[in-house]
Amino acid sequence: MKRRWIRDAIYGYQDPNSRRWAFWREKLVTPDGRKTFRTLVPAVPYSGLYRRSTVADPPPVAPQCLYRLTPLRAALSPRSGGGDVLVAEGEKDANAGARLPGVAAATSHWGGAAVGMTPEQAQHLAPLATAASRRSGRRVVIVVDRDDPGYANGLHTWELLRVVGFRRSQLAVVRPADGVISGGAVCTGVCDCEPVCPPPGRGWEKADLTDHVRAGYGLRDLVPVSEADLRVAADRWAQERAAGAEYGAPVPSEFTPEFEAELRALAAEWPGWPARRKKAA
Repeated sequence: MKRRWIRDAIYGYQDPNSRRWAFWREKLVTPDGRKTFRTLVPAVPYSGLYRRSTVADPPPVAPQCLYRLTPLRAALSPRSGGGDVLVAEGEKDANAGARLPGVAAATSHWGGAAVGMTPEQAQHLAPLATAASRRSGRRVVIVVDRDDPGYANGLHTWELLRVVGFRRSQLAVVRPADGVISGGAVCTGVCDCEPVCPPPGRGWEKADLTDHVRAGYGLRDLVPVSEADLRVAADRWAQERAAGAEYGAPVPSEFTPEFEAELRALAAEWPGWPARRKKAA
């Protein structure tokens, strides 16, 4: 059966060496809860023409890019007034984390568990790995989804930040609160929801920061996850991947003329996309 892909969101990434848009990530979902992403890279600046990219063929600047990099840099400046920095798993969660008072939120290119943070991306957080930040109590809070891929990604991010120079006391790995349900609800009978709800009794599975915030919880309600639990989940996920398990879904190949027309229209309508260059009068 052919999947019915639905455009869910588009996220813009800025080049860390300039203020220009480097690329955009288009999130696609299916009724059965599968998701994937396509990366759109300007073929000609300001032309409205784009080429698609994949995990195997990312834009050259991608390993340096963080989502919400500009507000992150502002939060790391000496004049920011302090506060924790959240590293979320995916752009949707970074947007949700940014709504919490007193924190900045960011995520890595490709959103987290599918690829993970790069050393270049981790370097953006290095200004917090200082004695002054330790004295002020500022931390990097890594928020993981409640599943094995999420825990594995959290461990990967934690280890990278340790290499950057963060002490254990400055890093916290947390998950959504126990009362948070993935997607917001769980059916007790036959489920007709799209995407399908988790089984009764396992509604917490795959809960993320967006679910946590929507449920009315805050930063203090996030639950710490021990390094031992992260390593157990990471080992389990590595075994599943060795057995053929995949994260997300393959990028769809059904690119149609209708989609290309929608993409051109979207370039002019969606906030964050570059405007077409106006002709000189």
